[in-house]
Amino acid sequence: MYRTAAICEQGHVLSAMYEAGSLPPKHCPKHGTKVYMACTYCHARIQGAPYGAVSAPGYRAPRFCPECAKPYPWTLTQLERAQSEIDRHLLKSGVSSNDADSIKAFATGLAAGTATREQATGIRSVLQSLGPVGSVIWDQVKDFGARVLADMAKP
Repeated sequence: MYRTAAICEQGHVLSAMYEAGSLPPKHCPKHGTKVYMACTYCHARIQGAPYGAVSAPGYRAPRFCPECAKPYPWTLTQLERAQSEIDRHLLKSGVSSNDADSIKAFATGLAAGTATREQATGIRSVLQSLGPVGSVIWDQVKDFGARVLADMAKP
């Protein structure tokens, strides 16, 4: 059994130790964004620290709901930020709209855990052909993917 976590739209963990019936602030004091204690799709509570734990120093915001597998709002926020950064660099590069859509779909696949090695190889090839701008975009995609993998690997 686990307590409920309270996490803001930016992924800031207010607490992983809420008990049934206790409520966090409606808005994050650090970011001013909405605070969530449940999945916005299936309404399952966000799993926090285990009951019996005195503290939760290593707790990090989960990316996906374990009940319905949908991304939490902060995952979507991070994905939108990554895609916005990719868009900004793609505008400078002159990449085709098909390639741009493929790159953004790959970033979405990273977030959802559905990206494939073949997609990564194809995207890398397209980006390498763009020179320095492609390297910047590839670094953005890699950084986003590394954050996703780090969260997936945590216990």
